[in-house]
Amino acid sequence: EEGTPVDADRDSEPDEIDVDTYPEDSNIQDDDDYEDLTLEVKRYDLALKKFIATVNGENVEPSREPVVDTTLLANDENAHDAEYTMTKDPVQVKVGDNIVYTIRVYNEGEVDAIAKEIVDNVPDGLEFVEYEVDENGNYVSGSQINYQYKWETFEKETETGWTTGVRTRYLETQDSIPAFDKENNVISYVDVQIEFKIVSTTPVVITNIAEITDDDGDDEDSTPDNKDEEEDDQDEENVIPVVFDLALQKFITGLNDKEITDRVPTVIINDNGEIEYTHTQTPLDVANENIVTYTIRVYNEGNIPGYASVIKDDIPEGLVFLPENETNINYMWKMYREVQEGEDLTNVQVVTFGGKQYIEVTDASQAELIATDYYSKANCDARGEGPINAYDEEIGITDTNPDYRDVRVAFMVDQEAIDQEDRVIINTAEITDDQDEDGNPIEDVDSEPNNDTDGEDDIDNERVTVKYFDLSLLKYVSQVRVTEDGETKVTNTGYDGTENPDPVVKVEIHRNKLDSTSVIFVFQIKITNEGELEGYATEISDYIPEGLLFYEEDNTEYNWKEAEDGKVTTDYLKDTLLRPGESATVEIAFRWDKSEDNLGLKTNVAEISEDYNDYNTPDIDSTPDNREEGEDDIDDASVILSISTGGTQLYIILTITVISILGCGVFAIKKYVLA
Repeated sequence: EEGTPVDADRDSEPDEIDVDTYPEDSNIQDDDDYEDLTLEVKRYDLALKKFIATVNGENVEPSREPVVDTTLLANDENAHDAEYTMTKDPVQVKVGDNIVYTIRVYNEGEVDAIAKEIVDNVPDGLEFVEYEVDENGNYVSGSQINYQYKWETFEKETETGWTTGVRTRYLETQDSIPAFDKENNVISYVDVQIEFKIVSTTPVVITNIAEITDDDGDDEDSTPDNKDEEEDDQDEENVIPVVFDLALQKFITGLNDKEITDRVPTVIINDNGEIEYTHTQTPLDVANENIVTYTIRVYNEGNIPGYASVIKDDIPEGLVFLPENETNINYMWKMYREVQEGEDLTNVQVVTFGGKQYIEVTDASQAELIATDYYSKANCDARGEGPINAYDEEIGITDTNPDYRDVRVAFMVDQEAIDQEDRVIINTAEITDDQDEDGNPIEDVDSEPNNDTDGEDDIDNERVTVKYFDLSLLKYVSQVRVTEDGETKVTNTGYDGTENPDPVVKVEIHRNKLDSTSVIFVFQIKITNEGELEGYATEISDYIPEGLLFYEEDNTEYNWKEAEDGKVTTDYLKDTLLRPGESATVEIAFRWDKSEDNLGLKTNVAEISEDYNDYNTPDIDSTPDNREEGEDDIDDASVILSISTGGTQLYIILTITVISILGCGVFAIKKYVLA
């Protein structure tokens, strides 16, 4: 009591306890004691939800705001999370739309909390709407929302977390979010908003992510700024640009009555993720008067159903539109010509194509282009047919995705109207007006209808090359057989029909041998394919010259038959296909009707009287069996018979007569004597 130290407590030793092992230390004396305390740990738990609030200032309907159920959180000791019901189906938006997202932070924990920083990733297809402030930091222009919530762009070098995007620490300066009120089952939250503009022209889902990247506690089920989509401090929202995008492809599907199947486009997704069409660009070979049927196929590459309400097709040189053709009637094609300067247009409906004015005509010879509204909404409704369906990206390319519609048009080839040397005809079709599924005007995302601009995907052309059919005939004397006193001498002329001028074969017969001499002339007929289409000379006609006689027994090899008086025909070459540049020959023999009065010039004419090709096209410069001089499917060869008065030896003189206009009009005769 005097403050004097004592040596020892009678039953306790001071300071003998190791506090690191207390109270497990068994040496408990009455100068020490303890009391148990239980630390009550209160949960820290923030959850973030993101949803679209407005598009272009209009509330999204139905609302995408989360519906929160905290029943388990309030009543189940083991439940630490509320249940949130909200759709994540993409909201359809258009290029240029302004989207306001709400980022809502809920406090599911037992202590008040602050989400000190939130980051937004700014995905491709969205553009952060900037704002401007003055030198004092006051709002000047741009996005008031992004200014209000203090969003700013950032970049940082780090191996984890968000390295670019926009972020805000707006909530750091606000009151903390109250803890979950378990007794009253009330959950508290705070909101921030962010504004973006849609810049994507591709109908692909755009996912926008937000995450709490800094807080003021130790969240029990989330780690800030770890980009873990499974944790509840991160959420996303989805939009998909509403893209109207029709594409046109043109290809030939018919030639006369023949179906063409190898020119249909193949649809693929290219390395850039774009729809691409591949089909042959090689012009199809056609011939004069062929009927060519084109298919114009309109695909829907966008994610909005719609109609190609007007399609036009030009009428190039070399093609003739056929208004009475069944295909053209079925697909409702109309003919138009351009309005002439100063023309009276009173009570006349004028339409515009490619920036020029046109009026409808009924005379095909006046038509400059054709157009059809076969796939307008009104006409589709009348047929009970819906719009071209939107492209389903999840399904990918199939026979019906992208969806398409076809119109067809038929033209006749007119080779007389072709000027260009390559004889290639280019036929172009274009969408000139389109509609959405409600029949309203709508803009295509990558094409401007009715502008005649190559390179856009609403215009395409198809090409044909006009091949011509041309068989020519050459006739010449190839052999002379002279029999005198029972002895026959055969002389080959050596001609091949290309001699210019044409030779005349002359045979002189000794007067004293007239009764014992007979003559047979053998004519060669050469058919050549001078055109570009293969075909057949199915019949050749020969006109028997007066003074020569036809005997069938002389002509059995080449199947010559008398057809009518003075004419014989053969179908010997009917199965001989003549490809371009190829030739084939037949022979015909005639006997001299011997008589001293039957002398002089004998001219034998042959002509192609029937021909054929698979294209059913006529010869470009000849008409079979019309016996028209000057055409190249007809030719003649001449012989001369005369009596010789001198000498006793038989000889044949082959005479080539060339008339040359000299100063005084003299002509020269060259003679070749064949032994």
